[in-house]
Amino acid sequence: KNNLPPSKPLFQPRLFSTGLHGASVFVTGRRQAVLDAAVADMRSCGVSTVAGIQGDVRKPEDVERWVRVATAPASSSALDVLVNCAAGNFLAAADALSANGFRTVLDIDAVGTFSTSRAALPALKRAAERNGSGGGGGGGGASATSSSSSSPVIINISATLHYGATWWQAHACAAKAAVDALTRSLALEWGEFGVRVCGVAPGPIAGTAGLSKLSGSGGKGDGIAEAIAALVPLGRLGSAWDIAMACVWLSSAGSRFTSGDTLVVDGAAWLWRPPAVPRAVVAEVSRKVEAGSRAMTKVGAGAAAASRL
Repeated sequence: KNNLPPSKPLFQPRLFSTGLHGASVFVTGRRQAVLDAAVADMRSCGVSTVAGIQGDVRKPEDVERWVRVATAPASSSALDVLVNCAAGNFLAAADALSANGFRTVLDIDAVGTFSTSRAALPALKRAAERNGSGGGGGGGGASATSSSSSSPVIINISATLHYGATWWQAHACAAKAAVDALTRSLALEWGEFGVRVCGVAPGPIAGTAGLSKLSGSGGKGDGIAEAIAALVPLGRLGSAWDIAMACVWLSSAGSRFTSGDTLVVDGAAWLWRPPAVPRAVVAEVSRKVEAGSRAMTKVGAGAAAASRL
């Protein structure tokens, strides 16, 4: 249930911060113990209305049950925001990766995103009708919604691994590329219902299982995290707060005309490559190159004049 007062402050930069903006939060997952810990953690951060629902995102019947529970009359909730963030990943060379391992990651990330989005669509359509954000079917003529209202949104958590390629991540690259394609396709098809579909692509985020697994550090603090941070142009790892605030913005009225795109939140990490010329000598190298270029131009002009004579 999305009720995001713009003036409400964030007291804890953790977890799903829309809960601190007035949202009722339902967390889903396969392991009940992990769900219970997440719910307790969110409550300790000030999220008063939160519940965990056990199930497997790879099972469509579980996904459909999640939506039924979250939107049941007893919960007094409507579904305004769906965050698809289930992911499976590990380091594996492609030649050593089994078909089953590849398929499992695709099932969790890509098929899970599709199944959950499809199951949630009827509830999201009702939310759009309720707040008057129904689309115009691409034919024009639909009136703009109130500037203070937000339209229902699906937020797909993606990655930047496939923006080019990433070592030992063929499975995850394929899965996240599929997620991004779904974000665009569903935004195109479901805009007429007033449902927005967006993505968030985190970079390296401190304190997460993903960073621990993919860095090979196992969370042992052996300097790998610092080495990764050095490759981020902003000079640090991201935080859960950074990703949460991106989701808050996409859930708010401030993004009501944003759909079909994936917001990269990585401190420009995916753009990084070592500079061909160190900053300290850029000006000196440039002067030498320009001086050489001018000298070549003069020689060329002289040769042309001599040939005419």
